[in-house]
Amino acid sequence: MKKTNGYWVYFEPYVHISLKKNLALLYNTINGERIVTRDLEVIKLVYASQHYLNQGVVCLEQALYEQTAVSNFIEEIREKFIGDIIDVEVLPEKPIQFIPIPNLFKGTVKPKSTIEELKREDIISYFHFLTIQINNQCNLLCSNCSYVYKQNFNCYCGRNNNVQEMPFAQIEQIYHQIKTIPLKRIYLSGGNIFLHSEIHEILKLFEEMKYICSLGVHYLNLPDEKLLEKLNGYKLEIFVNPPYQTSKIENIIHLLKKKDIDYLFRFRLTSDNDFELISTKFLPMIEENKYAMEPLYTSNNLDFLEKNVFLEESDIFEEPIPQRTIFANQILNSNFFGHIYINCAGEVKSNLNSKHLLGNISTEKIYQLISNELLHNYSWKKTRTKPPCNKCIYQFLCPPISNYELVLGKNNLCNINT
Repeated sequence: MKKTNGYWVYFEPYVHISLKKNLALLYNTINGERIVTRDLEVIKLVYASQHYLNQGVVCLEQALYEQTAVSNFIEEIREKFIGDIIDVEVLPEKPIQFIPIPNLFKGTVKPKSTIEELKREDIISYFHFLTIQINNQCNLLCSNCSYVYKQNFNCYCGRNNNVQEMPFAQIEQIYHQIKTIPLKRIYLSGGNIFLHSEIHEILKLFEEMKYICSLGVHYLNLPDEKLLEKLNGYKLEIFVNPPYQTSKIENIIHLLKKKDIDYLFRFRLTSDNDFELISTKFLPMIEENKYAMEPLYTSNNLDFLEKNVFLEESDIFEEPIPQRTIFANQILNSNFFGHIYINCAGEVKSNLNSKHLLGNISTEKIYQLISNELLHNYSWKKTRTKPPCNKCIYQFLCPPISNYELVLGKNNLCNINT
């Protein structure tokens, strides 16, 4: 295409462009600069640049360039290294540019893929995290037992489930399936895992993989010192859920600081008062990398979540968002992708909030279970494609959907009105 007057407008290939009806966003993924515009002429120009035939380069006629809104826009894209213009007298032929296409090597299986198509992919390499509920025995009767585990890694006794513990033979069978898979983390959970009748045998079984194993336990179920000594090499994740028994928590902190054990306290907060107590009472006693603070939704503290979990616009742009992250957000859910959960009855899910089972580990192999998730897309590829997110220019700049959205039954947790 040859022009004789005007300018070639182009946008840099590292710029993310989002167009929603009469609103446009241009985001520089390198320096974090952005432009949001409602000007219709500018939006038409940006929209035209995104046509597959234009590849991010479009002709700007001289008359349109002289409009104040358009000329200001051109000046701004140059200042923010979002794009630039080239006089057509200097370059009559349209410049060639290649726009990057979202295409991750991992997790790109389409919704209608078949088993035959899956066989051509290394789908086992998509499997990163495994949670095994080895039992549902617990004597604590916590009031928040039925919902904490659906929000964050936690114990769960399942009072309505008659199964007491997963047989050791079943756990051994799972172990032999996963021992050659380069998993990033294995989470052993339960009610109180230390009530499993063969807990010593389980610890021996995972001995060679213990460096990636986390043992989840409620702080009131922490084992005695004799058993603690046998946990060296494992990571002990201790759930501290309200109500807090202050003296008990302090004693556990002192005890673990004397032991050669890798541990992490997971403090669950339901209010500002919880935050204040934990921050002043416990955190000064613990090393910075030995604790995490996680909001907990109780159905009666939505205002607390709105304050501490819901996003503001400034939260999204606190740091530059890499282009690869934006591409990933369009294709998969990095919070859920690669995770499989097996309860003590052998039932398998890709997310604890999912209504769908992938199958049962006693009758299906890991490969088949992963195939079931990739074929049906229950969780791993749950992206922001539903209202109101699909109408928002920040759709794929926001973090992916989390368990908080699923528990609250909301597609977005933000205070952004675009």
